[in-house]
Amino acid sequence: FKVAKPVATGTRRVREWVYANRTLKEVKRDKPFDLIYGRHLPSLALVAKGDIPFIYEAHQPASFLGRLVERQLFRRRNLTRTVFISESLRTHYRSAFPEINDLKTVVAHDASIADVAFPSIQPTADNSGLAVGYSGSLYAGRGIEIICSLAERLPDVSFHICGGSPNEIQHY
Repeated sequence: FKVAKPVATGTRRVREWVYANRTLKEVKRDKPFDLIYGRHLPSLALVAKGDIPFIYEAHQPASFLGRLVERQLFRRRNLTRTVFISESLRTHYRSAFPEINDLKTVVAHDASIADVAFPSIQPTADNSGLAVGYSGSLYAGRGIEIICSLAERLPDVSFHICGGSPNEIQHY
């Protein structure tokens, strides 16, 4: 399979729609697709206009403009599923969008597996202590504050963080 990563420059809002247009060009160029899966609203707004089935994954309530886009997506016949990362998020969307078909929704918890026992964590093989890794966004509210707090309180633990923009890295 192929993974395409369109690149866009300009202000944030301009980048969003330039990226979406480049995504649409990729989809049109590399047809036929059996399914489109995404969570980037501007891209889905453009590619969902066709007849290719798509799945929308929601991680948080959208902005005002995003809600307008979502309302259009939820009315599309080619929307096959909406994935929510928590039951509370699905509940929020059900109340905000009565047109959501419950049979077409699923909860897939973000980066977690419910009801799974994890083995105890052992120090590294070279006895250099426990190493903790994190890969992901450094946006406020996504957990990076907790990791920074733990790093301060646990000097014997080595924390390795992968992700974030240069400004976010400088901030934390």
